[in-house]
Amino acid sequence: MGILVNKQSQFGLKIKLSRIILVSFALIATAMLSVIIIDKNLSADNSHAVEHEVNLFFDIDDGSNGPATQTCTESPCTITISNTVPTREGYTFFGWAKRIDINNTEANYLPGNTIELTSDTTLHAVWQKTDGTQCAFYFIDSITNNLVYSALVNKDPQGLCSIVEQMHLLIHHPGYQLIGFSSSRNGQVERGAYIEYWITTNDSITWYYVFEPVATKLTFDANGGSGAPATQNCNNNPCTITIPNDIPSRSGYHFLGWSESSTATTASYQPSNTITLTSNKTLYAVWIQGYRIIMIDAMSGEIFYNESCPSYDVCLVNDFWGFNAPSHEGYTLEGLATKPGGRVIHPIWDEYFSVPGGGTFYAIYSA
Repeated sequence: MGILVNKQSQFGLKIKLSRIILVSFALIATAMLSVIIIDKNLSADNSHAVEHEVNLFFDIDDGSNGPATQTCTESPCTITISNTVPTREGYTFFGWAKRIDINNTEANYLPGNTIELTSDTTLHAVWQKTDGTQCAFYFIDSITNNLVYSALVNKDPQGLCSIVEQMHLLIHHPGYQLIGFSSSRNGQVERGAYIEYWITTNDSITWYYVFEPVATKLTFDANGGSGAPATQNCNNNPCTITIPNDIPSRSGYHFLGWSESSTATTASYQPSNTITLTSNKTLYAVWIQGYRIIMIDAMSGEIFYNESCPSYDVCLVNDFWGFNAPSHEGYTLEGLATKPGGRVIHPIWDEYFSVPGGGTFYAIYSA
């Protein structure tokens, strides 16, 4: 038997279905909007995380006219401390300290020094009495101009102030050696590098570290061959040295250039290249074994031709080598020489030439 549904029931059913569909669309739209809002919030949070603000605050400790807060938008960051010097009645500004101790007698920074920040940091003013009962010692790195050590010392009954040298007074810079101290920056040495006692009657005294460059040298190791260039010496640090054009030799091998490793199979430097030294360095000859013809661009140091010889006695070279040579704007390829800057022995127009046993040649260019 069939089921009879009247028209009123059908109409009511349609209305209910329409309401369900509308509610469903509303729920979907709400969910999508929530996702968009969450995504925007996450993006905003990520943007805030990338641009993390770091502040340098100043506590002037009962003083006035202190520097304004300094801010950078990344972490870590390096800030140059403001040159603004605070004031305080009855005191002279001594410097800035990262931490305040009971005696408050040591500063870590002076105006104009640099400080590296990874988070918000507060520097505290350190004050020296102006009644003549204290002495201020400053030790400043003459290379960076940063404060290395400081001390506020009370005068003894004779009006003297003294401190005993501490290990933290000794600092090092690569390529330099400490030779003493001077009362003026870049001045002559007035006190030796290793002093046990520092004595003064002055209310304030500043000592600058005096350094001199350590002489550096570049040595050459023929690495199984002979005829390496002489050692090159330099009195500056850092210094730049031009590698000599002297080419070492080794029976059964061909010279590829120089490397800082004795086991290298490719060269890092060529004769006439420059190298910068901050300490002593040794360059080792790089060799390749066998009967070969090797051609090196004397200007760039690039090896552009490296072919074994079909004959073990004589290596033949045709005129196609010139097409493989690198080009340099404003320069003309002249031919091949046995060393950079040497006399051309095989001009570019040579159609063929032979080399017994092979060899290493350098492409020579003229302006």
